[in-house]
Amino acid sequence: EVLVPALPSLFGGSPSLREQAAQLASTHGLGAAGDFLRRLATATERSPRERVAALEALAALKDERLSELLPTRLEDPSPLVRGAVWKLLASTQPELLLQKLPALKRTGDWRELQAAIDSLVKLASPAADAELGQWLKELATGQVAPELWLELLEAAEARSRPEFTNLVALHRGRLTGTG
Repeated sequence: EVLVPALPSLFGGSPSLREQAAQLASTHGLGAAGDFLRRLATATERSPRERVAALEALAALKDERLSELLPTRLEDPSPLVRGAVWKLLASTQPELLLQKLPALKRTGDWRELQAAIDSLVKLASPAADAELGQWLKELATGQVAPELWLELLEAAEARSRPEFTNLVALHRGRLTGTG
């Protein structure tokens, strides 16, 4: 709590200092930094790295307003920030992740889509498996961008579902020229 009086200076400093301040708040459990972190997370004039650090700190602090903040950050102009949001949704609001994923598949940046695929692996649910299965079917029909193939196959392998095993082997063979 000795750091609390220094928070305005820390979050008012350089981009690097703000990013470090977010990490410091997270590491030391500085819940008093919540307002500073929420402002930083939504400040699109700040760097994406700063905004991601703020979101991750809020998650580590289990900030009570994070669940309200995350959906708004899916509209952030930076794919880096949106990707971080998808990863945080997996642990904080998995139902929202699954609800928003179909729209993301149509309009998302490949980096954001990779983060969403990684997030699916963390969800041990029939709905997540169904979504991953749908991605694999789309992969089989050429509807998945090449930038996502490896991410998708690794996600399917990580789920260790019998229904994914043959599809993964088939696609891996195609990628390596043995299938």
